[in-house]
Amino acid sequence: MKRYAQRDDAVTTLLAEAKDPHTPKKRLSILAKEKNYVNVREAVAENTASPATALQKLACDWNVNVRCSVAENSKAPPDVLLKLAGDKDETVRMAVAKNHNTPLKAFLLILTTDQDVDLRIEMLGNCSLPQEVFRVLAKDASSAVRKAFAVNPKAPVEALLKLARDQDPKLRLIMAKERRMSPEILLTLADDKSSEVREAIAIHDDAPQEALLKLAGDPDEAVRRHVSRHHKLPPAALMKLAGDQVEAIRRDVAQNFFTPAAILQNLASDQDKEVRRYVARHSNTPPAEVQHLAGDQDGEVRRNVAHHFSASSDTLQKLADDPDERVRRNVAENANTPPAALQKLADDPDEDVRQNVAKHLKTLSATLQKLADDSDKVVRCYVAENTNTPSAALQKLAGDQDAMVRRKVAEHSNTPPAGLQQLAGDGDEDVRILIAENPKTPLDALAVLILEMNHDVQEVALRAFQKRRRGVCNSA
Repeated sequence: MKRYAQRDDAVTTLLAEAKDPHTPKKRLSILAKEKNYVNVREAVAENTASPATALQKLACDWNVNVRCSVAENSKAPPDVLLKLAGDKDETVRMAVAKNHNTPLKAFLLILTTDQDVDLRIEMLGNCSLPQEVFRVLAKDASSAVRKAFAVNPKAPVEALLKLARDQDPKLRLIMAKERRMSPEILLTLADDKSSEVREAIAIHDDAPQEALLKLAGDPDEAVRRHVSRHHKLPPAALMKLAGDQVEAIRRDVAQNFFTPAAILQNLASDQDKEVRRYVARHSNTPPAEVQHLAGDQDGEVRRNVAHHFSASSDTLQKLADDPDERVRRNVAENANTPPAALQKLADDPDEDVRQNVAKHLKTLSATLQKLADDSDKVVRCYVAENTNTPSAALQKLAGDQDAMVRRKVAEHSNTPPAGLQQLAGDGDEDVRILIAENPKTPLDALAVLILEMNHDVQEVALRAFQKRRRGVCNSA
């Protein structure tokens, strides 16, 4: 047992020497000849400090792992790698193909003698691969190798241009989808005989405008549909597609965020109502066309006009009489709607319309006073929180039967003292808490709330009272 332990210690020592980059070169050369322990020779083969003579010897080792370690060594001399390029074992040749120090001759030897497709694909992963080897691999008989070449970031542009005309449509499709392709290659692929390849170019983020303009006139409808949605589509292409016979394509143009006003002006008279609906919604549609579409026979077109930010006061005044309640709802919500139109809509039979009027910031005090008597509690609730609501309306709403309405009155800055005093005795706990929090609540009302039996109300009222007293002391 002692003899075995001594032998293990000796092997451990030899391995440590073989791995150590500081071991003298003479000693590494001796260790490279170690016959009894393969793992020692393998460690020398891996050591980047090993002398060239040692690596030359180990390149002929009978053990494949030793030869493979030499082939992986980043300091292996070119002549050693050239020798290993013709090794009978595939894993050794694979290691040579990956080594950044491999000379051109070694690569060419592998290419001329090796039929392994995986090896040639691995070779493409070598960032030090010479351009001459790239050019050879671009013409490889295997489509798998050519596909790997096509997505390689180091592949020369001139070789990729040739591949853009490759007979394999799947390879050309891979190229058309690749993010880093140059404009010249994408332009070439825009003429591809495969509609699937052209579709890929039509949705490519970096497709040049010349390619997009060409695809706007593509015979395939799917290609034109894809290109009509492109965010970099030039005006000339949009103009061409705006006259397309296919309604879906014209709809895409009318939806495209970048479609200019001149094209939208033409599409405003389109026979397809869906196109006109998108035009009426588009932010680039000129005000004159928005006004024109206000008279459209289609209700959804008019609804979109009523919602448009550039709809004029006159247009909205006209649409306030629209027979479609959904149009009137949008009018009542539009920030441009004039007070006169809002006053008219305050009498609308549709409660949603009246609700929008009640919360509109341009609604006049007189109109809000009128809506304070509305039969719909949601309308009254919006009146109670509108900043334009007069004190008289809020005083009236302080006695509203709906607790939510009274809560809104309780926190409103325009509620008169009498209304606040009244709500301090409200039966709803939340109303009384909001009254306690309102900075305009009279002190005598606060005093009543401090004496509340309800602990939550009492606590809020006491905090508010103390805060006001501190404010008075500070101002004094």
